Amino acid sequence: MDEETVPGDGATYIHLLEQIPIIKNSMEEFDEQIGAEIVANALLAPAKAIATSAGVDGVVVGENTRTSNWRTWHNAMTGRYEDLINSGVIDPCRVSRCALQSAVSIAGIVLTT
Repeated sequence: MDEETVPGDGATYIHLLEQIPIIKNSMEEFDEQIGAEIVANALLAPAKAIATSAGVDGVVVGENTRTSNWRTWHNAMTGRYEDLINSGVIDPCRVSRCALQSAVSIAGIVLTT
């Protein structure tokens, strides 16, 4: 990832979920596959929480986002699906990347304890 910006409100993580089955299928160890599932759940959590706080069903918003363009997401402020980057709803890529790395690290700790 470039160290610039990505769509905010958890949209980037929702779109990264598409890669989890590919990664999971490449893993031979069952424990590693469990770790991939933990990361998948961690990727869903921010989007669900933001949508729920906005008064909408986080699961529905997540599914609608998965089928849309990578920049499109439910804008919690306006209640509409829109291009978040053009709307100014962005996250620093470095923050998103570090959060994902932390989720992977936690998954590793859970698996080894």
